[in-house]
Amino acid sequence: MEFESLIARVGKSTLFTVVATGKNGLIAKALDTQRLEAVSPAEQVSTLKDISMYIHEGEEPLRHVFASLSAKYQGQIAPSHKADMKELKTVFAEMLPNYDTERVYDGDIRKVFKWYNQLVANGFNSAETFAAKESNPSNESQSEAPSLETPKTVKSTSAKSKPKADKKVE
Repeated sequence: MEFESLIARVGKSTLFTVVATGKNGLIAKALDTQRLEAVSPAEQVSTLKDISMYIHEGEEPLRHVFASLSAKYQGQIAPSHKADMKELKTVFAEMLPNYDTERVYDGDIRKVFKWYNQLVANGFNSAETFAAKESNPSNESQSEAPSLETPKTVKSTSAKSKPKADKKVE
């Protein structure tokens, strides 16, 4: 499993990995339950590599925050997302000292800790696993992660089918 194949779905608290793409959307597996779910093209989905945290100077990619957490906890589980918010904010401020306190909400911080712990439980247990792809951008074209684009389908019309004439109602 690679970081590039991880997605977050709006309204779902867990992370998913893309298993396959189809004409009707994606097939994703939940990291916590390992359950397969269909993801409709109408759903809002974000890849983890595209998510960033607000800092005073712009944005910090989420993978860097995860790498910092991994370095601090030596690849082990961090405090639970259900822990006291004051404790979570203290740890988060150590990882990202210049985060924008006005635009990063408590729920965002809780979500970072929940996602990090899910990733550690699924084999992302070192800072290198979060930063591996960024250090060598030439490998991105060789990535084995499935494409998140929904394939376009072409409807073909049969030559045998004729349009039906409208019936008159008397």
